[in-house]
Amino acid sequence: MFQMTSVLAVAVMVVSLVVCGTSSGNSPGIPTDPQPRSPGMLICDGAQAEYRVQDSHVYHMAFPTITDAAILARARVVSVQIGSDPNNPACQAHRYPPQAPVSFQNSFTIIAPYNQCGFIERVNPLTHEISYTGQASILVHYPHPPGMPHIFRPKTIRMDLVCRTEGVSRSAASNPQGNWSYGMRDVA
Repeated sequence: MFQMTSVLAVAVMVVSLVVCGTSSGNSPGIPTDPQPRSPGMLICDGAQAEYRVQDSHVYHMAFPTITDAAILARARVVSVQIGSDPNNPACQAHRYPPQAPVSFQNSFTIIAPYNQCGFIERVNPLTHEISYTGQASILVHYPHPPGMPHIFRPKTIRMDLVCRTEGVSRSAASNPQGNWSYGMRDVA
């Protein structure tokens, strides 16, 4: 029984890596995602997900052809939101680290409850895998022309966020919350 559950967990984890595009390098037997990886880090735990994203990662995804640091310094990440309700403060990310001076706040972070931020729960009846899917919207401004900081050119990046268990079967579920993994992909 233990061997069957272990094989199932490993198989689902490999499928999770392939589907979500989170594999890295040239591992034999595991195809890599041709799309660039999404910026940020998603931590799934219990009834909420924590999402962190650094400004520099957003810039490289939003403006892949701009490599000059002086030009990227004129860009700005305006907001990060989970779900589609801009009026829900529980779904709005905040600058991080919160107690640092503004010049050191180089990322956004949010802890989003699944029941408040538009996550949809799905259960796979074959593997008993539970997944929560949601969407992150990142509003970023293109680098403004030199000497013209009043010119704003917005761009919105949308990404699917997926929190899932690793295929815990009913007979072997010693932890009712399961083991959480994450996956992200870009949404054009």
